[in-house]
Amino acid sequence: MNRVDERALAWTLVDTAGPRLSIEARVRLNTEIGAGELDVAITHLLAFYGRTGTAIPRDLAAPLNAWIFGDTGTPAEAHLRQPMSRIPLQSADIQRHSLAKRALRSTRVDSRVS
Repeated sequence: MNRVDERALAWTLVDTAGPRLSIEARVRLNTEIGAGELDVAITHLLAFYGRTGTAIPRDLAAPLNAWIFGDTGTPAEAHLRQPMSRIPLQSADIQRHSLAKRALRSTRVDSRVS
């Protein structure tokens, strides 16, 4: 996974966590991502999702597994795979609802800006 994809994955994981993240956690993660500490941020996010049982969209499972695959054979691999195994995946219905909500929200923002 290249750095651009890794950065996009990190931001998507932060956005998906939404209001479940505390303000302090969100600030820390935004700082880590902004500073280029993508491994640290994604590791923290994996721990958050695994600890809280917060579901991720199904389409994030493959990129997350690809990211973890980059650590195959290293001591970090087990520490990354453990929380990943506890993260539930959202059903397709929930994903469609979330996407529709995001689209509606961005439409409202666009109409205020115009």
